[in-house]
Amino acid sequence: MSREVGERLTEYLQLPRTRRGDYGWGRVVAALVLLTVGCAAIVGGVGTALALASTADGSPPPVVGILQVGVIGLWVAIVWLVACTLFGMRFGDLVSWRSRVRWRLLGISTAISVLGLGAYTLALAAINGSSLVPLTGAIWLAILVALILVPIQAAAEELLFRAFVPQIILAKTGVNAVKYVVVAVISSVVFASLHGAGSIGGLIMFALFGVVFATLVYFTAGVEAAIALHAVNNLLVIVGGMLTGREAKPGEVDNALSPATFAQLGVMIAIAVVIAFIERRRTGTPR
Repeated sequence: MSREVGERLTEYLQLPRTRRGDYGWGRVVAALVLLTVGCAAIVGGVGTALALASTADGSPPPVVGILQVGVIGLWVAIVWLVACTLFGMRFGDLVSWRSRVRWRLLGISTAISVLGLGAYTLALAAINGSSLVPLTGAIWLAILVALILVPIQAAAEELLFRAFVPQIILAKTGVNAVKYVVVAVISSVVFASLHGAGSIGGLIMFALFGVVFATLVYFTAGVEAAIALHAVNNLLVIVGGMLTGREAKPGEVDNALSPATFAQLGVMIAIAVVIAFIERRRTGTPR
């Protein structure tokens, strides 16, 4: 990897400065504090209220779990609010160098992710001899809710960890490949620490997942592909868990350093390579 990055990625990462003009580190710190307080308030306040309300009205446990995961989707509003008020950014500035959603890239990335991770999930189920649980109305409802909320949850995490935070830091320091790698690794470690990994192995694996997502941002100059891969992975973990009676969560990694988890990471890396290759061929540029 060269020390310089592509023009499109540079343009994407410089958007806070493009919209705001030069700014000091005080504005960066203020943004990070507001993001931390806002996101923590949503998880602590809304998440707790949801848990209490769902216990009171007797909602099905699978639906409750998905709704609690979906609370993270509200982070989108926090990221957008901070980006808009402190840096004058538009929502599209968070998504790609074109300052808009590239729906074709999002669709292609989703299809490739479904094929790759779907094949991995089916193969793992066959190896483990997993069988389907009785499909009750509660499970069908939970699957529907997951299909709606989990992509928003994945988008919220990508917009925070792979978009806005790297943007405001690198627009201030200047952009090159070394700085991008440093920021990507640090943000991936923070991302991993928030996923409740119960071991060093789990922390490492979640951080590596974050690095894969950051690599997709590097080669596509936006977060659409990272959102697609992240959302498909989480959906298959959650829905697959419900269908086999595990009620898995996206923050759950069983036996983090097991062959199955390394295989999952390998599949995700392969998917990222394919997406990057297709995007390079389509646009005529590697970044």
